Amino acid sequence: VYRVQVALDDKKTHFTGRSEITFHLKAKPDDLRIDFFEGTTSEMTVNGQPLPSSAKKKYWIQIPAHLLKEGEN
Repeated sequence: VYRVQVALDDKKTHFTGRSEITFHLKAKPDDLRIDFFEGTTSEMTVNGQPLPSSAKKKYWIQIPAHLLKEGEN
């Protein structure tokens, strides 16, 4: 499930927003990649734990396996 909130301002060339992604894992995987193309982030959390800014790459966000769990994430 994706929940997205976006704030648009016709006087600015960029926008701000918030995304929440919920998914169910049948088994705990290795690291998980989520596509995220060339955007910026100010804060990221996974299951209530902070995700370091180093997890954000140019084309994806790398979620370390130790932050994931079987079931809902």
